[in-house]
Amino acid sequence: MSCQDKKRSQENSTLQAAGHWGSPGGPSPSPACRPMGTNGHPLPGLLMAKQMLGANQDRKRAEAAEAKLEQVQPPPTALLPPSLPTQRERDALEQEHNNLEGQLAGLAASLEELTAAAVDKERARGATAAQLAALQREHASLRALLASLEQRDSETVEQLAAAERAVAALEQERDAALAGKGAALAERDATAQTAARTAAEAQRAIEAEGLAGELAAQLEACQRQLAAAAAALEAARSEAAALKAEAGEAAAQLALAQAGKAARAEALAAEAAHALAAAPPSGAVPAPRHWPRFRAIWARCYGEPAVTEWASQREPA
Repeated sequence: MSCQDKKRSQENSTLQAAGHWGSPGGPSPSPACRPMGTNGHPLPGLLMAKQMLGANQDRKRAEAAEAKLEQVQPPPTALLPPSLPTQRERDALEQEHNNLEGQLAGLAASLEELTAAAVDKERARGATAAQLAALQREHASLRALLASLEQRDSETVEQLAAAERAVAALEQERDAALAGKGAALAERDATAQTAARTAAEAQRAIEAEGLAGELAAQLEACQRQLAAAAAALEAARSEAAALKAEAGEAAAQLALAQAGKAARAEALAAEAAHALAAAPPSGAVPAPRHWPRFRAIWARCYGEPAVTEWASQREPA
């Protein structure tokens, strides 16, 4: 098996492991062998076709890389010299062979990276498709909800219009009823005012008829009250003169009483001074034979209760 066949077999095994199957025009895989999505179910036909198309593109890129490598690497017959190569040439050829193998390994690693990136891209595309389907379902549900809300809004608008019409009719009926009641009340008020004016005129006529007699009686009563008031005023004047005379007498008696009281106070003060001058030193008790006289003097000066209290404290046993 040539190197190109080995690479192609390795590429096919890598693509099959990544979820890509077959070649253009080849048989489609069975449902049991179809690639699985992120949810564990076989991928739909369109997504599987996209994956196969990506695998074919990856395979074409790999074949182009191999062709480029074959162009860079000459065929084995071209490498054989007409004569045996020297050691230096063999070393150079070995070095070139090692370089080419390194390039081939790098290309193989790049191919593996491209394959892994394609697989990740397909997985991300599947997840994006699932999210898009979920968003589409949610969008459809939201559109249905919006339609139901719009229908409900239109029904609500119709109900509000009907309610407004009913309210307008009720307001018209109310205004008509209020206008009728207002007219009835105005008519009743006018009738009441007419009756009141008639009653007032009748009352004034009745009062005018009896007013003269009442005024004469009131005048006579006022005259009697005036005579009684004049008599009462005369009696009050005489009583005031008598009270003024009595007040003068009372003032004279009060002046005499005050003068007598002042004289008695002076006499008592002199007697008290004499008694205090004749009294024994402080703390001493007067002799029993003088005690009644001192008690009477002090009672007139200080009062009987004070003398009694002092006597209870100072009187000898």
